[in-house]
Amino acid sequence: MARKPILDVNYGLGNADDHYQHVSAKQGTDSAIVEDASLGQQVLSIKNSDGGYRYAMTPADYEAIENGFTTDVMFSLPDVKSDQCVFSNQQVSGYGFEVENGKLEFWMNPADGSKPRPSTAISANTWYHATAVYDGSTVSLYLNGDLVSSASAKGGLKIPGSGAQYFFVGADTSSSGTPEYQVKSGSVALARITSQIFTPAEVLASHGNVVDGSGSSASSITAKSAARSALESTKDTYTQGQQDFTASSWTAFSTAYDDVVSGLGDFRTEPGALSTSAASLVSAHSALAKAVDTAALKSLLTTVKAIDRSPYTAESLKALDSAQTTAAALLQNGAMTQQDVDAAVKTLQQAVDSLARIPETPNNPTNQDGNHNSGDGKNTDSDKGNTANTTTNGTKTSVDAPTSGTSDDVPSGASVESPSKQLAKTGAGFGVIAALSALFALMGGMLVVTRKQRF
Repeated sequence: MARKPILDVNYGLGNADDHYQHVSAKQGTDSAIVEDASLGQQVLSIKNSDGGYRYAMTPADYEAIENGFTTDVMFSLPDVKSDQCVFSNQQVSGYGFEVENGKLEFWMNPADGSKPRPSTAISANTWYHATAVYDGSTVSLYLNGDLVSSASAKGGLKIPGSGAQYFFVGADTSSSGTPEYQVKSGSVALARITSQIFTPAEVLASHGNVVDGSGSSASSITAKSAARSALESTKDTYTQGQQDFTASSWTAFSTAYDDVVSGLGDFRTEPGALSTSAASLVSAHSALAKAVDTAALKSLLTTVKAIDRSPYTAESLKALDSAQTTAAALLQNGAMTQQDVDAAVKTLQQAVDSLARIPETPNNPTNQDGNHNSGDGKNTDSDKGNTANTTTNGTKTSVDAPTSGTSDDVPSGASVESPSKQLAKTGAGFGVIAALSALFALMGGMLVVTRKQRF
């Protein structure tokens, strides 16, 4: 099982919440979170043995710390003679920080039945940062980062019964989970538990992260506040997962988020490093980029490649080629945005829509004798004029067409008969006239005869 933080309560953030979301319950009526000028932060103030907070723990929490833990509390008491518990969960089991007879004692209840109590003298009205470390065989007490006492503790931590599985700030728990051995009067700045087992150097570093050289916790509080605020503002995005963000921007964001969680979860993290991680998280969240949808552009490029180019003008094809080249190059650009892609689709589609066809040549009708006329009705043969070529038994001869039948007298676009056909029609007309003339001559003769007969 990975060792990790279990409980992290810092009243300097202005509330009594545990960062790891153990349910808290205010005790009594005479406690409040107030500003402490000497410490430079807010603290939990308890008066008249009637205050504090209770935090409900789980069996998994005790399992995590059973064979090793680090725990700390920061406090100041005006009375260090009376028996009172600052941060505790005892009931012939568990452990707790207890003050009596001018001493701070760490009561440890290991499974072997022994009752080690490393202790050190303390003064009234003084802020202390007390840390206890249990490595499975020895329990050690540190005051303001310095080792002050150790004792043997074999067999692991004895776990409290189900009715007493509560840690109290400003008191100890009874067998039924109610407060006892309450702080008479005093202040508590923080209370924490982690299953990590700190070395002496790490305990000293942790103390330096809680208070600076002047004894102020301001820098630590500022860093924690910034880190928690950064996590809170980005939590929903992180929980929802990558979704449609680009892989690179999501990796940067999720890594930054994990770094802040890790920094907050390690009491050894320096305030400066924590502040830097918080700023990096906010920046990475702002830089998240949506993944670009290139499906429409790719589809359009495929369509363009399949276009039959032969019917279109060179100028319109040049515009299409330019748009196509630009679109294809964009797909190779890892920094492209959705706006870039949408613009490329629009430009390429406009180029497709603007393709212009080559103007069509007017139809060239064919004469019955196989010759072609131009669109204005004139003969296109090399012997232009009133002469048409005809072929008889395979021999080409020229035939003069009547001037009245030339194509110049025909409206543009009208069909013109070949000269040979016009000639044939003319010959037939002469035959009809001749026949009619003969008929009229005969009828005239008959009239003369008739007249003669009558006279």
